[in-house]
Amino acid sequence: MDEKEWRDLIWSEIRELRSEVRELSKENKNILEAMTTLKIRLGVVVSIFTGFTTLAWNFLQKKIGE
Repeated sequence: MDEKEWRDLIWSEIRELRSEVRELSKENKNILEAMTTLKIRLGVVVSIFTGFTTLAWNFLQKKIGE
């Protein structure tokens, strides 16, 4: 192989690696967005459950206290 063929081969490998890096970056971004959404949903569910539990506890304390 002469120098030009080596250069072309190296550049083609670099382009391929760049495209793979872009693809992985997109996948990572999608995973991060999914995890963030999951955390938010889980936080909302836990907050609602905690609120209902607190209301039930307060109700029971008032009933027992009377």
